[in-house]
Amino acid sequence: MNHRHLSFVLRVAELGSFSAAAAACSVTQPTLSAGVGLVEDHLGARLFDRNNRRVELTAFGRDILPAIYDVIASERALEVQAQSLLKPQGKMVRIGVSPIAEMSKPIEFMRPYREAHPEVAFIYKECFVDDLEARLSDGKIDLAIWPETSAVKSSFTSVNLYRDPWVFLPNSASQGDQMAAPCRVSDLAQHPLILTSGSCGLSQATQSMYARLDLKLTLYPGRAISYNAIEEWADLGLGSALLPASKVSRGRTGTVTPVLNEDRSAAMLDIVASWQSDKSTPAHLKNLFTYIHNETHARRVD
Repeated sequence: MNHRHLSFVLRVAELGSFSAAAAACSVTQPTLSAGVGLVEDHLGARLFDRNNRRVELTAFGRDILPAIYDVIASERALEVQAQSLLKPQGKMVRIGVSPIAEMSKPIEFMRPYREAHPEVAFIYKECFVDDLEARLSDGKIDLAIWPETSAVKSSFTSVNLYRDPWVFLPNSASQGDQMAAPCRVSDLAQHPLILTSGSCGLSQATQSMYARLDLKLTLYPGRAISYNAIEEWADLGLGSALLPASKVSRGRTGTVTPVLNEDRSAAMLDIVASWQSDKSTPAHLKNLFTYIHNETHARRVD
C-alpha cells in the first residue's frame, strides 16, 4: 500500500466507478483494482461494495475515507514543509476547508494573490468544523474557510468570503401540497429536516440560523453522511432538506425551492475566512491576510 494506491481509493470514492477512476488516474482498470485491493488487504476490510450498477463505499469505507484524505494531504504538506526548510525562500499557506464550502470559490478568490506570489505554495486540507477550530487555534493551519456560526471564536479575525443561497428540498411524500415558489425560513419550521452528523458544518449552520431567527428546529431522527444522501433521502420521502445551493447535485430533476428571509430577501449561508495573527506571523501570511481583508471589503463596497 502506497500513496498511489490510496489515491486510487479516493478517485473511486469520488467518481463511483472503477473504470472512470482508472481513466482519471491514467492507468488500466486491472491496475487500479489491484491497487485498491492492496489497500483493502492492508486495512483488513472491504472499502467498496461492487455490483453491476454502481460502486458504493461500505460502512467501513465511509468511516476510514477521511483518514485516507488526511494521509495524502499530510504527505503533501510534509513535502512542502521539507522544501521550505531546505530552501528558506520557499513559503507555504496551510488552508483548512469545511466540506460545506464550495471549493472553487476560495481557489478563485486566492488566484490573483497566487499569480502575484508564485513562490508561495497553497496547501488545502478538508477538515471537519471542530477540527478546523482546533487546528487554527493550535497553529496547525494558517487559514480556515468555514460557515459563519455562533461557534466561530471571537479571537479569530473573520471576513465574509462569499455567500451561498439556501434552498429547500421538500419531502417527496408530501410534495403534493408543496410549491416550487420561494418560501420563507419560518415556513420551514414545521418540516423535519435531514441533517448530517454535525461535523461538516451543515448542522451548525442550520442550527445557528434557526436560533438567530428564534425558530424551533425539527429534525428527522436519522443522520446522513453526505449531501447526496440528504438529497436522496428527501426524494425517498424520509424528510425534507435545507442545503446551500452549491451542494445540490447539478443534474437534479426534483423540486428545489429558493428560501427567503422574512423581508423576502434571499436567505444566505455566509462562508468566512478566519485567521489569527501576531508578531511572529511570517510576512507572506500577513500579506495574504491583508489581501483577503482588502479584497472582501472592496467587493462589499462594489
